Amino acid sequence: MKGECVEPQDRAAVRVALDDRRTVAEPPQTVVLTGDAIEVRRGKRAVSIPLSAVTRVRFGMETAGTAEQAVCRVRAKGREIAFGSQKASGQGEYADNGEAFRRLVVALHEALRPRFREVEFVRGESEAFRWMLFVVGLAIAAVSLVAISIFAWDDFVAALGTVPFALIGLALAIGFRPGSRSHYDPEALIEELSDPLDPAGGGPDGGAARD
Repeated sequence: MKGECVEPQDRAAVRVALDDRRTVAEPPQTVVLTGDAIEVRRGKRAVSIPLSAVTRVRFGMETAGTAEQAVCRVRAKGREIAFGSQKASGQGEYADNGEAFRRLVVALHEALRPRFREVEFVRGESEAFRWMLFVVGLAIAAVSLVAISIFAWDDFVAALGTVPFALIGLALAIGFRPGSRSHYDPEALIEELSDPLDPAGGGPDGGAARD
């Protein structure tokens, strides 16, 4: 979590708040949306990103123990605030926080509505996660190609059996190559998550795309 350290604003200025904890190794925090900023508050200190400085909002699925959770990452130049639909409650354990998460996501996008043309709304995994899978894919492909070149002269069947691994590695590297982005429509997301008949919502991964 990176950002500008400031004293928390008056609680009366808070529009929506979410009690969150990314991992058990990190202290509990409160993510709040005020009239002109989104903040992460820990005690008397806060990390703040003005809404006027937001350059990108990323919405995607990330791991939460043995399951997955929706995570929203708000980014400004050199700063990022992340919050999720589940919060760490123990070692490898997460508690559902979906309703509060939904309210904050909707309120954030509504607050950014005047800047929809200026902010990039991205669907999918974080850049760090994409880099990790990209490197893993390249490694699998490279090892498989080396194995194919070795077996090709002595054991054609073994070489042929290694081809699928090379293809999987290449597919993984291509699919998660850094810089490739899928965008979503923030207006469609607001409508989807605001639906009272579906309080959990589906998020951009549910189809609100604008590729």
